[in-house]
Amino acid sequence: MVDFAFYTEKFSGTLLSEDDFKSLEPRASDYVKFYLGYKFNECDAVKKAICAVCEVYFKLDGRDGIKSETNDGISRTFETGALSRCADGAIAVYLADTGLLYRGI
Repeated sequence: MVDFAFYTEKFSGTLLSEDDFKSLEPRASDYVKFYLGYKFNECDAVKKAICAVCEVYFKLDGRDGIKSETNDGISRTFETGALSRCADGAIAVYLADTGLLYRGI
């Protein structure tokens, strides 16, 4: 739904390579579709939300849910719900003024 040209030109994204973007975009699109439900459409605001979710996935996927880590004592703290919380926030930034987040009828 969103191509790399949109990511670099209209979203002004620089974090992801073309290969990274292509691998993350289907997951991000599915997440935004699930989040919006029947209100999902292909407007620029939705495409920007998808780009933002791609970046969230990229940043958090590499951490594998690790919130903090100590090397000497080998202690790890795992964060729960970080991915959905960050992705939801990224979506809200781009769709707050569109009416697409309204859950009423």
